[in-house]
Amino acid sequence: MIEIYLFLAAFTAQILGMSVLVPSRFARLIRTGWKNIPAERLAELYPGVDVGQAHERFLARYRVVNTVVAGLGLLLLGWFISYMQRPNWDLGAVSGMGTAYVMLQNFPFILIAWFTHRFNKVHRRLLREPKRKAVLQRRGLFDFISPSTVLLV
Repeated sequence: MIEIYLFLAAFTAQILGMSVLVPSRFARLIRTGWKNIPAERLAELYPGVDVGQAHERFLARYRVVNTVVAGLGLLLLGWFISYMQRPNWDLGAVSGMGTAYVMLQNFPFILIAWFTHRFNKVHRRLLREPKRKAVLQRRGLFDFISPSTVLLV
């Protein structure tokens, strides 16, 4: 019976960690990283796009998806509690449902990758910075090592 309670506690921690804490910290990371980039640079990288609005729209979608996943996790937790109180419960059903839920929890990360790829594919333009040209000249020993180091050795 103790292993059932430990499983339920671990599953509750899984729901709390992956569907509540990680998304809130990820949103905070996105917002702080977004504010560190100057507005001129964002306008140069993404012409004609309000990047702040795009980020907020993305974070709103991300929050909704994680809320749905957390709600499904709480429903599954309720089912686990009622199902595992029976004397003839099956470990296969619990394992399968738990595995399916963990895979569902990774869906928001897949959503992040898809949105990022789509956003960069549509809006990222190569900057027109002058290309650097290689200088083809022979290098000497003292270009890499100081003469005092050579004398010490």
